[in-house]
Amino acid sequence: MENFFYNDKFYRDIEELSEDLDDIQEENDIKELPEDYKIVVYKSSLEQLVYFDVDWFFDNIDEDRYSEQRSDEEATQIQKALIDSIDFDKLNKQIPQLHYPTREEAFITKEDLLKYYQE
Repeated sequence: MENFFYNDKFYRDIEELSEDLDDIQEENDIKELPEDYKIVVYKSSLEQLVYFDVDWFFDNIDEDRYSEQRSDEEATQIQKALIDSIDFDKLNKQIPQLHYPTREEAFITKEDLLKYYQE
């Protein structure tokens, strides 16, 4: 299994996780575990850190400088300026992506740990 979260910490693989498991440091430790042993982990999804679009800019304009009482004409001018000046597709493709936990559970079993140590 690759790219998952355990106890709110991100792991790239079982090897990284095994380094943090105090009670499992060697293959013999794993063999002593009960046959139904399993660790609940959460799958991850690779997502963009932030996604920029025209709405993002409007949501982040300082309200003291640009109040809710703005005219439609001002909003249209700003929107046009942003669209004409920024290649949002190009910008968003360059934004880093990170792994974030999902709510989808997965399990690392005794068998998974044994396979890792036997490789």
